[in-house]
Formats: sequence, structure tokens, C-alpha cells
Amino acid sequence: MFFAKMKKSMKKNVEVFKMKLEIMLKEPDNLETHGKLIRVITVCLMIRSRLCCIKQEFKRIIKSISDVPIPYKKRKDKSIYELPYIQEVRLAALERAAREIYERKVVGSVAEAGVYKGDFAKYINWWFYDRKMYLIDTFEGFDDRDIKSDKKRRHAVNFDDWSGTSVDYVLARMQNRENCVIKKGWFPEVMKNTEDIFCFVSLDMDLYEPIYAGLEYFYPRLSGGGYIFVHDCCDGIYKGSRQAVLDFAEKNGIGFVILPDDCGTAVITK
Repeated sequence: MFFAKMKKSMKKNVEVFKMKLEIMLKEPDNLETHGKLIRVITVCLMIRSRLCCIKQEFKRIIKSISDVPIPYKKRKDKSIYELPYIQEVRLAALERAAREIYERKVVGSVAEAGVYKGDFAKYINWWFYDRKMYLIDTFEGFDDRDIKSDKKRRHAVNFDDWSGTSVDYVLARMQNRENCVIKKGWFPEVMKNTEDIFCFVSLDMDLYEPIYAGLEYFYPRLSGGGYIFVHDCCDGIYKGSRQAVLDFAEKNGIGFVILPDDCGTAVITK
């Protein structure tokens, strides 16, 4: 409708200018006086031509957008988000963080606590192609101890079933699986005997206790220039993640920024 109205209006003006131009051509003495009008007519003709091109390009863009599947659409059982469930901004932030880490030669391994099926872990593994990667998860869903704590704190009422995964399934999705170290069990117990430093960590365990424990464990072991991403900081169901970040940040006098991605990711750097 917009292009149709503009084209109609432009066409009408051009026709008026054409009539005036024909009159002027019959009186050569007036050509110099009306030189600007002639240039305006030329510009109008060019604009009308350009409008047709713009309209075609606009239609092409709309079509290309309509062909893209709608992201973040929940499955019918509402247990997980279908791929691509991760907003592009989260992946873009991961890419930018990885580039900064490599450019600044920040040392350390990478880790994700709360792997589930490896939807985000596979990108970490791809970007940090030469770093040891810890994959930390029960691979059986939430631990009862963490559920009990969140219920007591009233951070969550309903708890999704995250048990539909396995170590083999996750490893099969890793491009650089030779770099992966599986830590299956309850966090932080499962990392008790691990001595390492880290340049990038993703915490995606949803509940207060494991998120707070993750920050307490990884932040002192984070290299200068490293990053910790904490997912679900704006989630309407699991409110423990945000509270854990707030409590940890206040206790240690550190700041963070929340990405405008799906459920909100808090980014902490050192």
C-alpha cells in the first residue's frame, strides 16, 4: 500500500512536469529560466524507477524473512525450547567473548555446568576448538537437594524434567569431542578433585543452590579477561538463577550485565 501510494503520487507529479516541459520546449527563451524545473523532472523520473527496484527488493527481503523458522517456540510438552532455542544474541555474545579471549591470549579451560543435550555446549566446543572443555551435569535432571532448596526459598514451584539426555548423546554433538571431559554427578561435589583455571564458563543449572555454588567455585578460578555466562536470569519460572547472581555480586562487590536473550543471560567478567 505504501509503495502504491508513493508511486501513484510520483507518477501524477511527473505527468504535470512533462506537460510544462512540452510548453517550455515550444518557447526556447524560457528554457534557461526553467532549468531547475528540468532537473527536477529528471530526478523524479529516476526516483520513480528506483522505487520499482526498491519495491522488488522489499518483497524479496520479506519473503526471505518469512522462510526463517520462528525461534524460541516451545515444544508441546513445554519441557524444553526447540532449536534454535538460544537467541542469536547469546550466540553472538559467545562468539565475541571467544574472539576477545583468543586475541588477548587469556589462558584456561572452558566449562558448562547444566549441559542437558548440549545445545549451547556444542557452540562453546566449536569456538574454543583447542581448549579442554568440562561438561558438568547429572545427566538425569535436577537433584532432589536443589529442588528442595528452591521450594523452600520459593524461587520455583514447578520443575521440568531434564532427564531425557545421556553422555553419549551429548558427546556425539561435540565437534571437538577429544577435548571434552565428562563430569557426571551433583555439582559442586563432582568438581571436588579438579584443579584447573578457566577462561569461559557457562552456568545453566536454573536453580539457586547450584548457580551460587557454580559462581563460588568458578569465579576464583577465572583468568583475568575471562567470562562467566549465567543463563535464566530473567526466567519467569526459575527465579533462583537471578537471585544467586544478585547475592554473589553483592557479596563480592562485582558487576554484571544481562543480555536481552531468551530468559536473560548474566555476563560476569574478571
